[in-house]
Amino acid sequence: VALVGGLPLGLAEKIVANETGSASGAWGLSQAAFERQLNTDFLIKAGDQKIRVKLAAVDDLRRDKKSNSKECYGLRFQGDASHRLTQDTYLIEHKELGVFSFLLVPIGMTSNRPQYEAVVNHVTS
Repeated sequence: VALVGGLPLGLAEKIVANETGSASGAWGLSQAAFERQLNTDFLIKAGDQKIRVKLAAVDDLRRDKKSNSKECYGLRFQGDASHRLTQDTYLIEHKELGVFSFLLVPIGMTSNRPQYEAVVNHVTS
């Protein structure tokens, strides 16, 4: 798994294995896993607060959509107008997917609510 931060697969699996007690391949953080969680809440740790956001969209970003060699997808989250996050890497929690971290980038506002995006790129070797 390579996230926007460029974390190599082997290192990522070791970190997750150390934190959770097991390594689960690509952590179960596949595009399909996120698509099953559309419109559900995620908690983002920002300082001493946990900010609730909703997964609004999962966008397939592969150039060759017929290729199964890797996944590349964007996650768009909708936040609350009372909390605005800056671009940063955040610890994110979800009741089904567990705990992981992504670089979140503010991408604008929709109905006075901030939108954020994370890009996930699973690179195969």
